Amino acid sequence: LTKDLGMSPVMMGFHITLLTVTSIVVGPLIGSWSDKAGRRIVIITILGGSALTTALISIFPDGIMFSILLVLMGTTMFSVIALIQTAAMDIAEGQQLEGSMVGLLWGNNALFGAASPLLLGWLIQTYGSADTESFWLLWPYAAVLSGLGVICALFLPGLTTKGSGS
Repeated sequence: LTKDLGMSPVMMGFHITLLTVTSIVVGPLIGSWSDKAGRRIVIITILGGSALTTALISIFPDGIMFSILLVLMGTTMFSVIALIQTAAMDIAEGQQLEGSMVGLLWGNNALFGAASPLLLGWLIQTYGSADTESFWLLWPYAAVLSGLGVICALFLPGLTTKGSGS
């Protein structure tokens, strides 16, 4: 933000605050929505919104649209993690697999977290131009990962609300 967009440290902090405060406010609302509508549909919707938002940041990398997209990203970025953990607990419930499920989730997060910088670095080196920094590739990369998350979420069990018959 400071290097590529020329933002002052205060404006950079403001934009990071937009991202995080939105997630703090919206997270409980999304959790409540998933309790009523079911986990899978909300996870799919949130991951789809994340894919769309990150793809749009590639098109609008600065200005007021960028700020609006950061607010929208805040609504999706952190809330989906809690929903996926909750869905995992729903699946593991009564099978004494809760610890194993959380370990599997965090292990996968660590794996993707470790592999992503290497893969993104390779993409930047391979597809970026030599005279400019090509960190803009981060946004389409994140959009593709969220899109893959949507595809994976389509295969989740129903994960509907309790008492709904599923």
